[in-house]
Amino acid sequence: MIADDSADPAVVTADLIGQAEHGPDSPVWLITSSRALGEQVLALAPSFIAALSVGKFIKTVTWQRLTRDASRIVGQVAARISRLEGMEGHARTGDVRLAKYFPDESFDLGRLGGHGG
Repeated sequence: MIADDSADPAVVTADLIGQAEHGPDSPVWLITSSRALGEQVLALAPSFIAALSVGKFIKTVTWQRLTRDASRIVGQVAARISRLEGMEGHARTGDVRLAKYFPDESFDLGRLGGHGG
């Protein structure tokens, strides 16, 4: 991942941990010009690592752009499905985005499509 000082440390950390979860030999790299961002990611990483699992889940995505409504749906579904598959790192990428972009809403990740706020 390449990120500068405008990147959100929680989102960067969640994405790195989510990628590391792809397998036991899946390295992740953060390239940044911001020492502060790098240090924040290192400080956050231990809280994201709990309950990580390793699986054979491979999908190549080169680029994505979502509408705000689509981000709400994808965040919830990604978190739920990932938890069902035992991939907590991926689940947290959904959690982090929902908390960042929809801070005034609460999400019930135990049922399909559930949210309220």
